[in-house]
Amino acid sequence: MTIQTIPAHNAIVGFPSWRTKAVWSASTAHALYPAANLGTMPLSYPWRGASPAPEDNVITATFSPRRRVDFVALCRHNLSIGSTVTVELLDTTTEPETVLSTVTVQSWPAVFTEDQVDWDGGRWWDRTYTAEEIAGYPWHLPIRLPGAYYVDAVRIRPADPLNPAGFVQIGAIEVGEAHQILRSFSFGAEYGYQSRTESQEADGGTMTFRRRPKPRVFEGVISHLPRDSALGVWLEMRRQLDIDVPFFWWPNPEDPVHQLRNAYPARFTALSLHSFVSPGRDGVPISLKEVM
Repeated sequence: MTIQTIPAHNAIVGFPSWRTKAVWSASTAHALYPAANLGTMPLSYPWRGASPAPEDNVITATFSPRRRVDFVALCRHNLSIGSTVTVELLDTTTEPETVLSTVTVQSWPAVFTEDQVDWDGGRWWDRTYTAEEIAGYPWHLPIRLPGAYYVDAVRIRPADPLNPAGFVQIGAIEVGEAHQILRSFSFGAEYGYQSRTESQEADGGTMTFRRRPKPRVFEGVISHLPRDSALGVWLEMRRQLDIDVPFFWWPNPEDPVHQLRNAYPARFTALSLHSFVSPGRDGVPISLKEVM
């Protein structure tokens, strides 16, 4: 049997997702923003901890039966510049519980290259956004977890004791398997923002605007995808998710500089039709819109 090597830069989709299958708990929670909100939509109904102290912001997802977990994504979080997130995959049937895998990442990795910053600009060392630049936008943090473990619990530990809001808040947490596409999308795929800003022109020609949040969108096609993957993954995604159930979209996990710009929870905007392009190969169109 030939084992196909998947290039590390190929796009990842979070499927299947166990977000709605998990039982969510947290060390503390605001009365109006319980931990159960981490598994539900919309993202505007978040979980919120009692304080920014790390011990008040320990989140646990438990599963029965065990689930394979390859990635976690914090969606629409308010973590501040300089904070970190630790994720642990657990076997809680042992005494003490066994940590099968653990990863700690910066909540705000570098998003600029060295030639895009200078000493006086205020971000020479971390090359990430400033607090002013992130204000007013939803942000999402995907985290890969090595090992392909089947676990009965996942623990997420945001460490943000200086959060200026006085609390840590997360809209939802995606947790599940990371399906990496055998062949990534073809050149010519399009991406960007879909403007929702409303404009009105007065009789005299003066324009007024009402800014509204704008989702990211993606349009592309995976050409010549092996038929087993086209039907066993993508046609199944369309059947199970339709256009209403979100999943996490990560177009290039090997591009950390642009991870925050390009990775987000998305929905299909249409159940686009596959095409038979050659024996045993299908063309799979992808049309996505960010979940706001």
